[in-house]
Amino acid sequence: MPITSHPNTGNFENNGDLKRKKRRIEVVNWLTNVEKLRKNFQSLEPVSAENLPPQQQVDMLMKEAEDLIIKSKFPEGLFEVGDAKVNILLERKLQAGKAFETNTKRILRCLTEDHISRLGIYGMGGVGKTTIMVHIHNRLLKKANHINVLWIAVSQDLSIHKLQGDIWKALKLGGLKEEDTMKRAAMLFHQLSKRGKSVLILDDVWEHLDLDEVGIPVEADGLKLVLTTRSFE
Repeated sequence: MPITSHPNTGNFENNGDLKRKKRRIEVVNWLTNVEKLRKNFQSLEPVSAENLPPQQQVDMLMKEAEDLIIKSKFPEGLFEVGDAKVNILLERKLQAGKAFETNTKRILRCLTEDHISRLGIYGMGGVGKTTIMVHIHNRLLKKANHINVLWIAVSQDLSIHKLQGDIWKALKLGGLKEEDTMKRAAMLFHQLSKRGKSVLILDDVWEHLDLDEVGIPVEADGLKLVLTTRSFE
């Protein structure tokens, strides 16, 4: 099964229930920004030729702090609704041989490389492309607390409009009511770009896919795209 690749928090009070929940990505990003701001306050330096005067530094950081306070309201809650395990896909019973384990480790390693944004898993039907990606999808869901893992079954009759809607639903944004394909692409691009670390798996792609037309920002920081396909092209 050939594999191709393309280059490219704060503290909460925890108890047994909270540990089983997954923070919303907006909350994770907000906590990251708060931590960056805290470090910036701690690293304020005296005036120099290369730095703003201390008062200007403080004013800038205070403005950032005010913005973060405004954004600290999360009307949809701090955690995803329900247990993330409900999204786990049913795996076929298989004999996990050496090749399976080797390919699994190779794919997982690629997904941790910062310079790799796209990954292609190709081979003829029945070689196990979907099976191995279901295994990896479930593994990521169980172990990666702050990674969005999205699974989309594409199949032979590719429809850009339907694919956009399926990805939108996978992001838990409800139904995508906009009908214009270009506007849908822009909306999807915006949502995927702000999600932080994400893995988008498009399973069983039969033909060339224009990622810009769909609205998939493969160069966005943190987004990894994985395709399973029967064609190397």
